[in-house]
Amino acid sequence: MPNISVSDRLQRTKSQVLALWENKARAEVCSKPGGQLALKAALPGLIDDLVHALQLDRPVVHSKIATSTQFSLNQVLIELKIFRKAIVAVLSESAGLSDSILDLILDFIDNAKNQAAGEFVNLRKAAEISRERVILESIHEAFFSVDRNWRFTYLNAHAERLLKLKREDLIGVSLWEIFPEALGTNFSRSYHHAMETGETVQFEEFFLPLKSWYFVKGYPSAQGLSVYFENITEKRAIQLAMRESEDRYKAIVATLREGVIVTDSQTSEILAINESGRELLRLGEVREHQIHGPGNWIPLRPDGSMIERHEYPSRMAAITGRPQRNVEVCLKFDDGSMKWILANAEPMFRAGEAKPYAVVTSFLDISEKKTYEIERARIQKQISLERSSLKKLIMQAPIAICRLHGPNHVFSLVNPLFEQFFTGERELKGHPVREALPELAGQGYFELLDEVYKTGLPRRADESPVRLRHSDGSWRDISVNFDYQPLFDVNDQVEGILVIAADVTPLVLARQAAEAANRMKTAFLANVSHELRTPLGAILGFTDILKDPRLNLDERARYLDVIERNGRALTKVIDDVLDISKVEAGKLDIELMNFSFPGLLREVFALFRDQAMNKGLELILRDTQNLPSQLISDPTRLRQILINLIGNAIKFTEQGRVSVEVETKPMTESRARIFVRIRDTGTGLSQEQANKLFEPFVQGDNSTTRKFGGTGLGLALSRRLARALGGDVVVESCEVGKGCTFLLSFAAELGDRLATRQDVSSQRQRASAGRLNGVRVLLVEDSPDNRFLVNRYLTREGARIDEAVNGQEGLEKALKKEHDVVLMDIQMPVLDGYETIARLRRENYLGPVIALTAHAMKEEREKALLAGFNDHLSKPLSPQDMVDKVAEYAKLNLH
Repeated sequence: MPNISVSDRLQRTKSQVLALWENKARAEVCSKPGGQLALKAALPGLIDDLVHALQLDRPVVHSKIATSTQFSLNQVLIELKIFRKAIVAVLSESAGLSDSILDLILDFIDNAKNQAAGEFVNLRKAAEISRERVILESIHEAFFSVDRNWRFTYLNAHAERLLKLKREDLIGVSLWEIFPEALGTNFSRSYHHAMETGETVQFEEFFLPLKSWYFVKGYPSAQGLSVYFENITEKRAIQLAMRESEDRYKAIVATLREGVIVTDSQTSEILAINESGRELLRLGEVREHQIHGPGNWIPLRPDGSMIERHEYPSRMAAITGRPQRNVEVCLKFDDGSMKWILANAEPMFRAGEAKPYAVVTSFLDISEKKTYEIERARIQKQISLERSSLKKLIMQAPIAICRLHGPNHVFSLVNPLFEQFFTGERELKGHPVREALPELAGQGYFELLDEVYKTGLPRRADESPVRLRHSDGSWRDISVNFDYQPLFDVNDQVEGILVIAADVTPLVLARQAAEAANRMKTAFLANVSHELRTPLGAILGFTDILKDPRLNLDERARYLDVIERNGRALTKVIDDVLDISKVEAGKLDIELMNFSFPGLLREVFALFRDQAMNKGLELILRDTQNLPSQLISDPTRLRQILINLIGNAIKFTEQGRVSVEVETKPMTESRARIFVRIRDTGTGLSQEQANKLFEPFVQGDNSTTRKFGGTGLGLALSRRLARALGGDVVVESCEVGKGCTFLLSFAAELGDRLATRQDVSSQRQRASAGRLNGVRVLLVEDSPDNRFLVNRYLTREGARIDEAVNGQEGLEKALKKEHDVVLMDIQMPVLDGYETIARLRRENYLGPVIALTAHAMKEEREKALLAGFNDHLSKPLSPQDMVDKVAEYAKLNLH
């Protein structure tokens, strides 16, 4: 509705009434019997217009009342009266108008007027309540009101926050229903008293439900009770702390050994004095607020001159406004006795004032100190001479020496060797040991110094482990021989300690290394001896059994499997020893090639499937579908690591499962990091065992009664191989009796679908039969058993073998040039392999010669190639590798 004033609305309605009257035709109204009825029929429209004119929009009225003091109810009533008169004047012109109809219209106007007046009164009241609520919402105190039935009628925002309750949850709810704990307390008694008597109440009380103190004011009224309340917990705490502080201050001053006197800065009136002050100054019965006091002494300076009154420390502090510190005064009493005191005067100021209102003077009896000053000066001079001599001796000594002073062991003298030995760039002199060398805390050295200082007895600590931190943050572990010699003053009291230090780290490390090496050698030899003798015993034993002619074919096959299995175990022990030596020497070969990683995993799993099944274990391989199909890394070394880790898991698990989980995390578009987790439910490990597990020759159980075998090289070798492949092997989790989780990680390039090592191997295996048909091989080998094996391996592939039993015979047969490939042992009688190949090359023999040796080290391979051999095969010989080599070089030689 447009914002139109009351006068405008009334004027518009008046015009509508006049127009209505003219349109109805006065003659019709006066002459026709139904004229009055017509006018009566027109009245509803007239009444509607009047209602629209009188109905004011509430928001508009509220706004006007709230913002304008000129808008008043009287103005509206006056306008209504004027309008009534206008209606009477207009309607009275109708000669035939019934008085009852006129009265009806006028009654309606009067009722409307009364209704409007009442409406404005209500709006005025609402506005006043609104202003009151605005004020209550803005005040700092919390406020709530309840009716005569104790129901909440209003709470301001501060009350909401203080009570931690929403007002919408409280309005209309009984106060005692919300806070039943308040019944029977001072809160409820005071509220009821105010409500019953009409008296205002106020009090301070601790409200247990909110764990706070409150200051409360209650104002009763006919409608109920209005309550203002404020949280004064912090204020009471401050007041209590101030009272406690004042009490403590008074107690401290009263019990001080020093005398304390407080004087007025203007009059020198004594405002307070403690008992020690009365005794030291011999003031007798002097009381507070006494001027000056009965001084029976003369104040003198150290030089014997008298101190004037205005020069007293208290007067100087009052005049200058500055503290007077450590003023020595000699009090000469009437009886001739003298007493030295040390005085300190502190001015006290009120806030905002520049001049002090009082002075606090404390004084301490130092007569005994002054008496002994001369003697102490003499002693100090003597000590100074002795210390000077000791200092020269220490500074020129060829060993690390320092002198510590006092119970805190402060460095008073440090010779250059000691500084270089312990600190480097750090400053020691003038600092306590605990502050200068904090890294020594917890190592027992501070306690040892305290003992020497307390007892006065010298101590010696040999090969003490010391961990020192350099200025760059790095740490250094050393072993030191310490000598602690107490130093005594003239009274035969310990005043310091002379510390002599010698670094014996090289000697200790050498001895420890020798002891550790000896222990490791003994353990290693015992383990290796066991691991070698066990399969050798099985091989020899079952070989002897095979000599029995009564054995059937199945028994022979079974015993041959045992011999083969133990032979492979023996080979693995030897390979581990050789590989770990290569790693330690930094000469491990890593051969990168494209291969199928899922295929490698399946191949390794196939090796352990029967073993796991025989133990009743579940062997699980997970997540191979999401792996890259091809990787570029060293599959041989990865196979070696996986065999070690999975083999260990199966070996140490008696029931449950062994699972392998694989995860790939891309590093770049062409490179990824592979994670392989091997989990088992086996015997598990303690944390101490896990910490030592990757050291060479170390096992979880090194006792002679251990249940499981092994040399202790497998995990150490696996870790070193993994690190060579850009990763690591760690114990991710372990618990005794609940199994372990080992994590293998390595980095690899993503490969392609070109021929992989497994593909090539499969092709070789498929095509191996008859590959050496017609190839002529000269075998130069002194061992008849090895000659038999090689002959057997090669002839079944179609090769023709010629044998020589030493280097000289081999040289003669090779020079006849009737062979396609020469296989030559290195260690042989008459001529060894190196001398034989050297003579062959000098005779211009160009045919391929492959070295056979039991040495698998990289150096042996390189040495063989440099000597003139074309290639190298390690014993025990792999039939497949030997056939491949012979086929390869025979093909080249034939072309």
